[in-house]
Amino acid sequence: YRAYIEYYPVESRGVSMERSFLINGELPFAGSDALTFTRRWADATAVITDNQGNDRRPTQVEIPEWSSAYFKDYMGYYTDPYEYYFKAGANTIALDCINEPMAIRKISIVPVKDALTYEEYLAACPKVSGGEDHFDKVPGEASTARSAQSLYARSDHASANTEPYSVTESKLNYGGGEQWRIAGQWMEWEFTVPADGFYNLTVKSRQSYNRGRVSNRAIYIDGAIPFEEMSAVAFPYSTDWVNVALADDEGNPYDIYLTAGTHTLRMEVTMGELGNILNELQDSVIRMNDMYRTILVYTGAVPDKNRDYDLDKVYPEVMEAMDIEYKRLYKIIDEYVAYTGELSGDIANVQKLAKQMEIFMKKPEKISKQFATFKSNISSTNSSYSCRRSTKCTITIIYSNTSACSINSLISLRINNTIIRISYFSP
Repeated sequence: YRAYIEYYPVESRGVSMERSFLINGELPFAGSDALTFTRRWADATAVITDNQGNDRRPTQVEIPEWSSAYFKDYMGYYTDPYEYYFKAGANTIALDCINEPMAIRKISIVPVKDALTYEEYLAACPKVSGGEDHFDKVPGEASTARSAQSLYARSDHASANTEPYSVTESKLNYGGGEQWRIAGQWMEWEFTVPADGFYNLTVKSRQSYNRGRVSNRAIYIDGAIPFEEMSAVAFPYSTDWVNVALADDEGNPYDIYLTAGTHTLRMEVTMGELGNILNELQDSVIRMNDMYRTILVYTGAVPDKNRDYDLDKVYPEVMEAMDIEYKRLYKIIDEYVAYTGELSGDIANVQKLAKQMEIFMKKPEKISKQFATFKSNISSTNSSYSCRRSTKCTITIIYSNTSACSINSLISLRINNTIIRISYFSP
């Protein structure tokens, strides 16, 4: 089952609420002890322009309201909500407060349901015959709500591709950026469509922070992810502003059904498929640390380089584990490169460690001679693993519509260095 909560943030220090979730008096697994529930922040006033023509960033204020969320991994390694096992019959559940007060209206225990695929989503949508032409832009800096005070509008002078742009004046022209990097952080915009129908979304973004990495965002329409493919939309590394269409692997835009009126678009930081890769890397680091400590008991922190410790005979189980782990690391490297598209410096420490253990398997006597280096490589791999959790991204404007159908209307949402284009068409 999955756990779903409706909560209201009580005024306090302004940080997210944290709780642990117990079933029948026990913590079911690690992770359930660190559930995070975000607050809502917005601009206190409209943007003010001073007498020099510079935009002044509005103060951020909390706008508390009833919100809902599934219990899920606050670190973002698992994109889906947590799944809990309950025995048939009566069970007890409890929430232990870790940080910050909140009111609770409802906690629901609901069956696990597979997310709709895009094809299933389309099949369930109403059929429409057409609609009126429409084009609109929503600036990225004009988000109506956000999960943290630090996600305020910012100014970029470096590129004329932002809007508004000025060389001499400071203009707020994007949202997100360096602060929009932690799993679970979100930004939300409102937009209006004139008629019931299908729309396309395109995001113009610049992810220039993490070379060799991909930043992922979950896309929510009116509070829900419409179909599985929108749970992790990738924004690859680029030093320039690029249009990222919400589309399939072949570039065909996803058709999203919207009714006439105002809707919300939320983009939330998530690890996506990278989370699974990093989870496996973390598990491998834990196992390699176990190997190191086992050998440490026998050789000491500074082994005698003139002594042959016969580690392959004393600890055959460690050598067997090392054989498994170095092959596992090579597999992780291959998966990481396949996902990001390049062999970056981020993965260099992992490659170095895998190569070292491969040499250890061929020449066990080198373990004692390179023991300090082995420890250093494990620590470096663990540190780089922690850094890869950061997934920054910036958002801005829409230019054109790619369509496989006749387009009757276009809506552009400009967000931060993300531009969202919504195209209305007759299928």
